[in-house]
Amino acid sequence: MPADEIVTVKGSPVRSLQKFFDAELTRAQKDSVLSTLPDPWRERLRGPILPTETVPVSVLNKMTEEAAKAKAAHCASQVIFRETCCVLMGTSAPSLTR
Repeated sequence: MPADEIVTVKGSPVRSLQKFFDAELTRAQKDSVLSTLPDPWRERLRGPILPTETVPVSVLNKMTEEAAKAKAAHCASQVIFRETCCVLMGTSAPSLTR
């Protein structure tokens, strides 16, 4: 068993990360992130984690990495859309951001 599967994190920080994902990711993005996790954790992390539970660091790292990719892709598409609108409308980008 690899070392990063032996090292675990208590449930409280995992729950905080889940709350962050709930606030920052769409439902489709969350489903995409969870689908990349190993089998036992794929379904388990769909619900709240108790403070006494532990999650392998490798699972937490994968979850964080995939969420960052999903969020970055979403932000990138917003920037591309905003810039395209600027070109089509002949306005500057800052006027569309506020």
